[in-house]
Amino acid sequence: MDENALKKNIIMSKVLTVRQPYALMLVSGQKYHEFRSWSLPIWHRQSTILIHAAAKDADSIIGCSSVEFEDNLKLAKEDNLYNAIIGEVVFGEPRKMKDGRYAWPVLKAEKYKDPIRNVKGKLSIWNFEQQQSNQ
Repeated sequence: MDENALKKNIIMSKVLTVRQPYALMLVSGQKYHEFRSWSLPIWHRQSTILIHAAAKDADSIIGCSSVEFEDNLKLAKEDNLYNAIIGEVVFGEPRKMKDGRYAWPVLKAEKYKDPIRNVKGKLSIWNFEQQQSNQ
């Protein structure tokens, strides 16, 4: 197969890395906002962004109860949802909060039945290339 034919079968997706249990809470519809120190660029709003679960857990409980945090952390560990793309979300228009952070509203969330495993995360929004299945 020539190089151009191979390129046609490559899908490029945008990805955001999030620590557990927040990654699981985002894709399962339990977390309604993602909080960041930077605003979501306009070209990423209203478009699908894959959620990558980081290798490490979150350092603190923010925006949920300790029970929700611990329950979702337990599920993430049981299913080994680390270093994996576990679902996708669509974010809306971010809102700047009084503390200077931005709240990105989650408009749509979907958890993947079969995560894409062994994916190393990156900072900010990054590109992920995957081979398109010929179905």
